[in-house]
Amino acid sequence: MSTTPYRFIRSRIADNPTANGLLGGRVYQDEAPQGVATPYAVMQRVASVDQRTMANASGGGLYFESIDIDICADDRATAQTAADAIRAAVVAGLTTVGSARVELSTITGIGIDIAEPALDGGDMSLYRRQIQARIIWRQP
Repeated sequence: MSTTPYRFIRSRIADNPTANGLLGGRVYQDEAPQGVATPYAVMQRVASVDQRTMANASGGGLYFESIDIDICADDRATAQTAADAIRAAVVAGLTTVGSARVELSTITGIGIDIAEPALDGGDMSLYRRQIQARIIWRQP
């Protein structure tokens, strides 16, 4: 399958004017570059499991993917607004990905505030919201 749920989520964020407008295209895989402007999002694939059984091992199958999206911003309100926009973009776009059907089993928002020291020893406040997407998709 050329489009996975991971790519699907990235494309939904990029195609959504609100989410992309807030993030300015700053959606990264696994980690953000040091010193990047905020707000930004970091997507990380937590699990990707092929659930095919003997009965359908020759073609198609059921797959599970778990993706965490961390949204970081300079203030709590911006982090929450960007998280809400991403959540709306992903949920609104749930349809077919190529020839596979994507179903969102859960998408949750967990509010986490982090105060991290800057590398130079100064104070830096960084607010983070996390979206956990658990996706099941069927490949014909």
